[in-house]
Amino acid sequence: MKFAKAAAVLLAVSTTAQAQESNWGYFQDETETKGVRLLQAGVVAENGAQLILKCEEPGETKVIAVVVTDVNLTGARPRPPERPVFLRFDNGGPKEVRWFYYPNSVIATNTKRNPLIGPFITQLADAKTLEVRLEPEKGSPVQLHFNVTGAREAIGRVFENCKDKNPLG
Repeated sequence: MKFAKAAAVLLAVSTTAQAQESNWGYFQDETETKGVRLLQAGVVAENGAQLILKCEEPGETKVIAVVVTDVNLTGARPRPPERPVFLRFDNGGPKEVRWFYYPNSVIATNTKRNPLIGPFITQLADAKTLEVRLEPEKGSPVQLHFNVTGAREAIGRVFENCKDKNPLG
C-alpha cells in the first residue's frame, strides 16, 4: 500500500504544534488523485512508531487509520489477517479491537464490510494520550504510546479532504 511511502515522509514532517494545542503533523501529496491532493495527519511516538489518518483516494468510507512500526508483526500475505489490537485512551481501560495486520503496520478500515474506524475516531477525538498494544504473530507484544492532543482537528481535516463522512458529525 502507499502508506509505507507516506509514513516515511510523515516522519520528516515536524510534529510541532500545527495549532498551539496539537501534536499532529500534516503531509499533502504533491500529485492529485481524482482531482484532490490528499492530506494525511499523523503523530510520532518516542520510539518512532506512527499513527496516521489518511485515504488512498477521495470518497465515502475511504479514510483509514494506520499504525506503522519497525517491528515485524506478521508475514506478507495476499489477504492480511485480522488480529487483536488493544487501545487505551487517556486513563481508561484497555479495549480490544480487531484490525488488519501487515508486516510492519496495522490498519483500521472504514468499509461497509469492515467499519473499524468509527469507534476508534470517536474515542480518539478528545483524547490526550493513546496507548496501543499490538500482538505480533511471533515475539512479544509491542507497546506504543502516542500524544494525540489535537486529534479532533486532524480528524476533521482528513475526513473533509478525503470527501468522507466524518463520524464525529
